[in-house]
Amino acid sequence: MIFPDAALLWIVWVGSAVVWLGLSVVVVRRWRVPRAAAPWLILGVAAAVRVGYVALMPPSLSDDVWRYVFDGRTLVDGGNPYAVVPGDVREAAKARGGEASDATAWMDWINNPELVTIYQPVSQYVFAGATLLTDWFTGFGAGEEAPGGWSAEKAERVYRLVFSGFDLVIVLMLLGVLRSLGRSAWWAVLYAWNPLVVAEVAWSGHQDGIGIAFMVASLIVAQRSGRSWAAAVGAGVLLGLAAGVKPIVLPLALPLAWRLVRDAGWVSGLMRTAAAGAACAATIAAAFVPFLLMEGGIEGMLDTSGQFVGKWRFNGSVHALLEHAFGGPAVESAKARADAIAGGLLLLVLLIGTFAHRTPWRAATTYLFAMVCLSSTAHPWYLLWAAALMPVAWASGKSVVSPAVWVASLTLPWSYVAWLNYASGGAFDGEYQPGLAVTWAVWVPVYLAVVWGAWRVVVQTRAEQRGDTDRPAGGRG
Repeated sequence: MIFPDAALLWIVWVGSAVVWLGLSVVVVRRWRVPRAAAPWLILGVAAAVRVGYVALMPPSLSDDVWRYVFDGRTLVDGGNPYAVVPGDVREAAKARGGEASDATAWMDWINNPELVTIYQPVSQYVFAGATLLTDWFTGFGAGEEAPGGWSAEKAERVYRLVFSGFDLVIVLMLLGVLRSLGRSAWWAVLYAWNPLVVAEVAWSGHQDGIGIAFMVASLIVAQRSGRSWAAAVGAGVLLGLAAGVKPIVLPLALPLAWRLVRDAGWVSGLMRTAAAGAACAATIAAAFVPFLLMEGGIEGMLDTSGQFVGKWRFNGSVHALLEHAFGGPAVESAKARADAIAGGLLLLVLLIGTFAHRTPWRAATTYLFAMVCLSSTAHPWYLLWAAALMPVAWASGKSVVSPAVWVASLTLPWSYVAWLNYASGGAFDGEYQPGLAVTWAVWVPVYLAVVWGAWRVVVQTRAEQRGDTDRPAGGRG
């Protein structure tokens, strides 16, 4: 596996901070950039940075991309990723020896090789598409003498390029929404130029941008669903596609349905909500059907998911405190109890956010941010879902959690110090954690930002009630 060494990690951290500071200066002095040119500058810088990471940096800080490559190769070759175990394939190749073993050596880089994949059907289709694109680039399939041929190392760069393409589509959609709201395009840099986003997608190669793109598109289309049945159905289809990447977005059906009811009235709104729900369910079902018909079905994926949910713990905050209150990891039932309470709190946050916010963007941002805060596992890339919505949520009015999302995007990467054991050749001894001091350093600024955001909302609300301001909290520019 390609592990990060300490020097490379610090170079990336410091370099990202310097670039982020420099780009922030550009934003502060945005009056020097013509208004019409701003979106193109934002998009151009975002594209250049992502392509630079893909072209110049090997994947690091995560080994997930190798699982994606294995899944995509398996599906293109006619296999079922939910039934094929990487470890078995590798052992069979070793038994055969020779070239077969050399060609599968990269499979040693796949994490949890004894388990089948957990990645959902829509992701699998994109993985297969990226594999076909790699085959086309390398001439693989044209015969044994095809120039270059296929390799996992070539494939992972294509995968990261594809994921970066989805990420740039997200930036484009954010720019469009901000323009429709009459807000400054510069809000988009909170996502487009965010070091966390760039590193997790273009460097580490995480696939979350696929689902995020569909989620953002669903929110955009849903804005017209009160006036159009087609838009209601389209929003449902897009939400289903997003859930086909990560099911965590399904609860967003609630704020979208509430928006429909408010826009179209109870009778028409509920009818359109039913149509959107049916379209969402049909989309998810259609995504799963091909795998259900394959040998092995999806039982392996369900088993892997159950194992991961039961044992995953990393950099948690609220959940870690809850589990500690029930006796800690040593007590078998502690995690299950903490899961139940955290799940209840997340549902409460979703309900409050749905009915307290006028726009689904802010409700969705609140829910997705709370999901990270309440989870037993808070890997940095989990925040990408909330970070993608944060620019619009923050620009559209008073926001409690948007400042905290921005702060978390800067502090959550500190948890990667856990990888430095690999850099020095050390071992995790069965425990992958950043350490208590780092965990506190990560989360204390985040929760202070929540408090600050709440205080700002109270101050702004009181000022508006007194008539001290006639300008929306999101601002224009």
